[in-house]
Amino acid sequence: LIGSGCFDSEIFKEARRKDKEELTNLINFYDYVEVQPLDVYSHLLDTNDFSSNAEIITNIKKVVDAVRDAGKIMVATGDVHHFYKEDRIYRQILVGAKVNFGKHHLAKSSIREIPSQHFRTTNEMLNDFNFLGEDVAYEIVVENTNKIADMIEEFEVIPDTGGTPF
Repeated sequence: LIGSGCFDSEIFKEARRKDKEELTNLINFYDYVEVQPLDVYSHLLDTNDFSSNAEIITNIKKVVDAVRDAGKIMVATGDVHHFYKEDRIYRQILVGAKVNFGKHHLAKSSIREIPSQHFRTTNEMLNDFNFLGEDVAYEIVVENTNKIADMIEEFEVIPDTGGTPF
């Protein structure tokens, strides 16, 4: 399965620049497309990629409509990077750490606070997407995520060898 990803994905980025038909054509490459809760995009206000939450919501709605037009599966994901909301401090440390391969994309002086990408409950996710309407929120948070889960085959990454090393 090929999915679109987070705020840095082709689909989320191109939704701002492309008309609905062009966006739908891009979406045809993917099996499913993701959107995240509004809070996950909060840093995009600091970087002036978006001027308001209303503009982000408009972008999300454009993606949702284009996915529907393409006949693909729209899913709401948390883009989870830490389990509890208060664990964001550990991610802030990692984002700010000096590394050999360059700065983390969230390590910008314009970003006042990195978004909380904590694990959200189903009810929290439904609430986060209530701006799409109750039915659409339920579809992308519950129904479609289960559709994707049902499409994935489970397999052992490390096979049980009965104690024999391999």
